[in-house]
Amino acid sequence: MAQIENKIDQYKLALGHGHRQNLFHVVISFPAILGVSSDDEDGFSIMCDKAQFPKPRDIEAIPIDYQGEDFKIPGSKTPPEPITISFKNRQDFRERVIFENWINLIQADKTGIRAVPSDIYAPTMTISILNHARFEVKKCKLFNVWPSAIGSPIETDNATKDISITDITLQLDSFELNVALSETPVFV
Repeated sequence: MAQIENKIDQYKLALGHGHRQNLFHVVISFPAILGVSSDDEDGFSIMCDKAQFPKPRDIEAIPIDYQGEDFKIPGSKTPPEPITISFKNRQDFRERVIFENWINLIQADKTGIRAVPSDIYAPTMTISILNHARFEVKKCKLFNVWPSAIGSPIETDNATKDISITDITLQLDSFELNVALSETPVFV
């Protein structure tokens, strides 16, 4: 019995507090052309309900025929896949309106006019995973981020009292994992 208790204690020590999925922080720098204030950027960080790290990029295998045998060598990395973020809607839908305006800026509904590419990208977006003391333990920095889809229409329903949530699909050019972590706690 003592041996089992020892294994349990070793497991608890190795796990620490474990990764809690609800401890994260998202910061997005909206394009200047949208005119989003720093208060709205902070509001988005608070209202963000879900975020995901980009999937690590795969390396394609290239078959090489050498003397009748196929050998595989590493080729190019696949492009980054889009990510999805979710946030709770306030009564004035402030965060959702920002993303709707951003998508309309990329390509206007009525005119079909497209914005200049450099105007539509968010320079950076960071997603941080926090520990129980709210210190960053893992961080991902995304570059040239832009929304490609707003996931769901605004729905009304008398049968529910839940706060509505909006999903946004974001495209990105590249990302960097494990960038420098903050040495001060993040309060979310």
